[in-house]
Amino acid sequence: MYKNLLCLFLLSRGRVLSAVFAIQDFYWRDYAHGFVPKDAFEGKPGIYIGQVYYNGHGLIPATVYPYRNAAVMVYDTRQNMKENIKILCNSDTSKFYWQGQMAYAIRGGFQDDQNLFIGLVKHEGSWKIGKVKDIDAYENKGLYVWDKAGNHVKFTNFHLLKYNFSNTPSSDPYAYDIRNLAIH
Repeated sequence: MYKNLLCLFLLSRGRVLSAVFAIQDFYWRDYAHGFVPKDAFEGKPGIYIGQVYYNGHGLIPATVYPYRNAAVMVYDTRQNMKENIKILCNSDTSKFYWQGQMAYAIRGGFQDDQNLFIGLVKHEGSWKIGKVKDIDAYENKGLYVWDKAGNHVKFTNFHLLKYNFSNTPSSDPYAYDIRNLAIH
């Protein structure tokens, strides 16, 4: 397993004053032809978190439906994608959780030079994973998914995917263990 390692060293007079390490234990794998990698993270039963490269506009979070052999994402309207799909993977899914505030949200891609995050909402009777425009910084902030007609729909009340980098359970009182999030 490959891990990305981010090191920030502050130097003063040739000495290391402090070092901060953040190990990213999650990663994106290629997804093709309905094959789900064994370490893929299931966002909800039967759906996975995807990332799609879309026509030069960026890498956009998507819902992967293995039984359809496709990913669905929103760029102005619903887009059903069969190629250029990545799927979120991790060896320890207990570190993922859903919560409604931006702090520690997982960056899920970018669109036209804007960071996107990963959101979840139950809409029209099913769970949908989509792109979140930074709710702390962007005027069109919110989670974007699609409706039955294929139009984009914006939500301001939704769950954000987060990752607990420590080895202890999240102390966040609004955190949800995504494996146990009830379907209503």
